[in-house]
Amino acid sequence: MSRLALLSVALAWILWAPVRAQTPVVADSTFHAVAYVETITSGAAAAARALTAYRDATLGLDGCLRVDVLEQVGRPGHWVVLEAWRDQKTFDARDASSRMRLIEALASIRISGYDERPYKVLSAAPASSAVGGSAVSIVSHVDVAPNPAVAPMLTRLAEASRQEPGNLRFDVLQHMMRANHFTVVETWRDQAALDAHVAAAHTKRYRDELQPLTGSPLDERVLKALPGGQPVRRAAAAPSSLRLYLFDCGVIHTNNGDAYSLKKEEMASTEMSIPCILVAHPKGTLMWDNGYIPDRAFPPGGGQASSGVVTQDKPLLPQMAAAGYRPADITFLSMSHYHGDHVANANSFAAATWLVRKVERDRMFSDPPIARSDPANYSLLKESKTILLEKNEHDVFGDGTVVIKSTPGHTPGHNVLFLRLKNTGPVVLSGDLYHYPEERSLNRLPVAEFNREQTAASRAELEAFLKQTRAQLWIEHDIIANAKLKKAPAFYD
Repeated sequence: MSRLALLSVALAWILWAPVRAQTPVVADSTFHAVAYVETITSGAAAAARALTAYRDATLGLDGCLRVDVLEQVGRPGHWVVLEAWRDQKTFDARDASSRMRLIEALASIRISGYDERPYKVLSAAPASSAVGGSAVSIVSHVDVAPNPAVAPMLTRLAEASRQEPGNLRFDVLQHMMRANHFTVVETWRDQAALDAHVAAAHTKRYRDELQPLTGSPLDERVLKALPGGQPVRRAAAAPSSLRLYLFDCGVIHTNNGDAYSLKKEEMASTEMSIPCILVAHPKGTLMWDNGYIPDRAFPPGGGQASSGVVTQDKPLLPQMAAAGYRPADITFLSMSHYHGDHVANANSFAAATWLVRKVERDRMFSDPPIARSDPANYSLLKESKTILLEKNEHDVFGDGTVVIKSTPGHTPGHNVLFLRLKNTGPVVLSGDLYHYPEERSLNRLPVAEFNREQTAASRAELEAFLKQTRAQLWIEHDIIANAKLKKAPAFYD
């Protein structure tokens, strides 16, 4: 091969593309990773599942702005993954568990390695909303011998191309370690717009100028995006009033109520729901209970996860991303208590301020570890910024709309959460003060409470509070009532 590097238009695809403003180009410090991998044709469906699961998990990570997964048209199993991150620091510090699951899932079906390349932005325009499937996008991988004229040449091409009426995106990326390697990403409204661009005078001039530097013809390949690619994501906007989001974090498949002093024939259902709960306030966000199965435990290729008697169809972070929230958007983390079905994804929110009672925190980090929970799921909280709750009521945002109330007994520092929603009205989220509605209607106490007398007293105090405030009690584990509630991205306000 000549020392003059090969110019190859390596990849082109049809996808849901972001609309780019045709005005000022932005100075962009984002970090981009472009990865290529080839799998056997018969394994294309399995690869698609694994890559989709990786994309969805990665989108929920702090600092991740975008992930696209694309497959070459006419050549099943030829893949490219495009990632955009806030900066290289967040990319380097990301949770690598989803990447490890992807590599494991591809191990038996891949032909090539997972070839990932780092880029910075040379020229890009601001992203806006996504458009539909008629858009055509092209990625050109441009390798040339070192020449100071190439970067300005590509920048001029980008600036001219953005002015074309059919252009939606035109970005130029430069390799982080090889300054003479570039990737050009362009998106056009439709094939006609792309054809007009190819025939444009500035495009012909660019090709004529570049050709002598490379000595090789263009090599274009068309790809399609797997469903679900997302535009560059910004921090979630603060709502105008309080919102409550409920996420489906699985089911506990129990077949009797013995542990709760209930007979099976007294119960409408013996199963329990596991909701994960996010509260969005104009001044910030609060992540409440967050599940039993951590996102890292989901199968590499996607699908249901299980642990003991618990099953869950979807991991938490992609559900949050669909509602417009990432772990980085969470201001406060608090949990009703430390049992395993309420703390599984706590590490994902370690950057938030943790609101906890001292007795709960002490037990969570005791030696030996407490039963009924896995410390690995919340170990990062040990270094989190922490506010120890001392009063029976803690007003999270200072306006009385989000209040953590002490209700000890199930655990020594158990809490419930009171919300004053504008349209829904006042609501109390029960944690595990109650598990089944029949505990309340039949006045039954669980067998294995930390302190049954405290539980009874806490229930009595809460009942008086419900009467005083006319609040609804939402029992988090009530599977029948939970099934009737709206799930995110819908919300209560």
